[in-house]
Amino acid sequence: MIPKNIDKVFFFVYNSKLMEEPMSKYTQRNKEYYEKNKDILNSKRKEAYKAKTKEEKEQLIKARKKYYLDNREQIIEKNKDWYQKNKKHVLNKSKSRRINDYYGVKFSVLKGRALRGGVPFDLDLEYLKSLPFPDTCPVLGIPLDSSTKACTPSLDRVIPSLGYVKGNVCFISTRANLLKNDASVEEVRRVLKYMESFVLS
Repeated sequence: MIPKNIDKVFFFVYNSKLMEEPMSKYTQRNKEYYEKNKDILNSKRKEAYKAKTKEEKEQLIKARKKYYLDNREQIIEKNKDWYQKNKKHVLNKSKSRRINDYYGVKFSVLKGRALRGGVPFDLDLEYLKSLPFPDTCPVLGIPLDSSTKACTPSLDRVIPSLGYVKGNVCFISTRANLLKNDASVEEVRRVLKYMESFVLS
């Protein structure tokens, strides 16, 4: 039987990571229950979150932020310890996901970057998958693969100020994207003129 107060089960499991004292029998029991029913609980929790009103979701986000701010140093320290103990597993899982779910990972990274930087974003996963993925970089002509960092595919904002929006993005090499960065056409012309003045002189 899945308890109605699913959030409380997750709270006890998460909060137990921060406790310096040994877990109480009640908290230990919740943790064991979570481990045995992890998949069902995660599914039910997602359903419960979707069913919440906008106001309830905002309240939940505020509560989580407050909890993090109140326990920030402790959480960071515990997360560091957990990462060091599970580093190999985390890296292998991350590598596996990058290979098996390239577009999903790319989409999550881009969306997070846009939100943090206040950049317009209206892409969806299907649109990202529909973009042409050339064998070579359309800018530099180098192979578009993961053989080197320079050749790694990168999603370019053709006009940087417009953001990650449909019709303004395409795949080019990381090297080309670094060279282009957020420069305007006029700025690129000026850089070219500057470089040519030394090369040709």
